[in-house]
Amino acid sequence: MQYSFNLDPQQLLYDSTFEAMKGLIPYCDRVMIEVTESIPSNRDIDQYFNYSVRDQIKRIHEMGFSVAVDDVCSGMNSFNAVREYTQDIDRLKLSLIQLRNVEEGMITVTISLWKALAANTGIDLVIEGIDSLEVSKWLLENGLEKQQGYYFATPRKLK
Repeated sequence: MQYSFNLDPQQLLYDSTFEAMKGLIPYCDRVMIEVTESIPSNRDIDQYFNYSVRDQIKRIHEMGFSVAVDDVCSGMNSFNAVREYTQDIDRLKLSLIQLRNVEEGMITVTISLWKALAANTGIDLVIEGIDSLEVSKWLLENGLEKQQGYYFATPRKLK
């Protein structure tokens, strides 16, 4: 079983985050760190978008963890930013939820772009936000088997 932890890029600016991660190193074969798309409010690093996340992702990868980039194509996880550090990531996650009000042709082109990047770099691509059998079938027909969303498992109420 694999567990994923989402980290806000802001958290990657603090040594305490990496100190806490050291305690998880014995389990790194079962832990994936997902870097979210949030834009950090603290941007004291010169040219933050071009350099700092790349260095932190590399550091996480060198610690032995698998790394995912969550919600690519939104926030700070643009195509140009993500392709800068593909050598240190294992998974891309593209959410269809953010593409709800976009015409079908644009959705197809967007998925194709990320699919090509994943294929060319050997990175897994997971399509998130699957809410119907029709969408799942379309993705399968287009070679996208890794999917997640409400169609497969709806959230449970807390007791």
